[in-house]
Amino acid sequence: MEKEILLQNPWWKDKNAIENDEKLKIALSKKPPFGYDCQLENSIILGPIQVGKTTFLKFMIYNLIKKNFNPRNLIYFSCEPLKNTGDLIELFRTIDQMVTGKAYIFLDEITYVDNWERTIKYFLETDLHKDKTIITTGSNAMILKHGSERLPGRDIATKIFSPLSFKEFTDTFYRKFEIKLSDMSIEEIYKISLELIPYLDDFNKFLRLYLQCGGYLKVIYEFLENGFISEETYEIYVKWILGDLSKLGKNENIFRSIINGVIRMYSSSYSLNALAKEMEIPAHSTLSDYLGVLEELMLINNLYFFDVNKKVPVLRKQRKTYFTDPFLYSVFRGYVHGKYENYAIDDEDKIIEGIVLEHLARTDKYKNYNGFIGYYSKDKETDFVFCKDKKTGIEVKWRNKVDFNDFNNGNLFDEKILLSKTTF
Repeated sequence: MEKEILLQNPWWKDKNAIENDEKLKIALSKKPPFGYDCQLENSIILGPIQVGKTTFLKFMIYNLIKKNFNPRNLIYFSCEPLKNTGDLIELFRTIDQMVTGKAYIFLDEITYVDNWERTIKYFLETDLHKDKTIITTGSNAMILKHGSERLPGRDIATKIFSPLSFKEFTDTFYRKFEIKLSDMSIEEIYKISLELIPYLDDFNKFLRLYLQCGGYLKVIYEFLENGFISEETYEIYVKWILGDLSKLGKNENIFRSIINGVIRMYSSSYSLNALAKEMEIPAHSTLSDYLGVLEELMLINNLYFFDVNKKVPVLRKQRKTYFTDPFLYSVFRGYVHGKYENYAIDDEDKIIEGIVLEHLARTDKYKNYNGFIGYYSKDKETDFVFCKDKKTGIEVKWRNKVDFNDFNNGNLFDEKILLSKTTF
């Protein structure tokens, strides 16, 4: 174990060796640079595949070394060589023998170890944890999330490492506006939107870029540098997703049929029975299971019909499905059709709806919105309903000219938001 630790931590011998790390070198070479928020506390980092979690760990090590923290007390370890919890416990004990004083342990891909959460619990409850902070990541967000839920009340935080939201995207690649929409009333949001009118053309320019690249840094920088996204990059994301599904015992042929169905019904409501029959999926329960897995892998959002009067979602009725990031629309459509390209051009209005839903989800403490967000449909459909203190309806009309007569079911809501391209 000592040899493997030394192999993965070359900065123990030479503190400047961290600058030779391939992922870090690529990240530091990018213009404009991306500023990682490095909070050093016991944490489990959840996030979808290929979002940059390993680079994030290396960046934290780099920052600590630059601040003259002892490199010998910065331990990075990729858990791929580990087979079981016994190996993980041996790793902790070996680190404890090799390190003295305050130390940071960065465990990457911890989901490769079965029952890893038991070992983390053991680590936190014993003297092995003394003077040490542990930060863990994993590519299989579903396994990592379920494991973290088995650590109630422990001294460890769960954090979300997501692709960039559109605001984070413009903050990084356009200009930063000190605006926190989640703390504002609708009236305040409208006032701010009027102040931003001079920047509307620029925002729309960057929105078109965001529709194509999404919030994945690798994809964004590739497009900015080359003017296109390579087929290889699309395939990287497909392979990682298929790998995670394989580990969960899922069948690729069934997955392909389901994704094909989701794309065909994108932003439209559908029943599980009807879609399963149309896509020749063995049973609607199989479809429900796969959609649940994809949601826990942070790849899709399932949006349910919302009973406005009772303020609850109705799970037995039809649902709508959106990808959590706009880039995934082109990834999955290319996977199904056998040709990778920018499909956002074809379905811009539908993808905008998905961006709005993901924003709502993140605003409410990320994914902690079950029971508060849905869609409503009677004679006409309201795209999004958000019901906590007030009944709020949100309509996306992605065209240049709209007025409030275009808002469906407006009499049902205390607050109404109508989103368009240019009308204020």
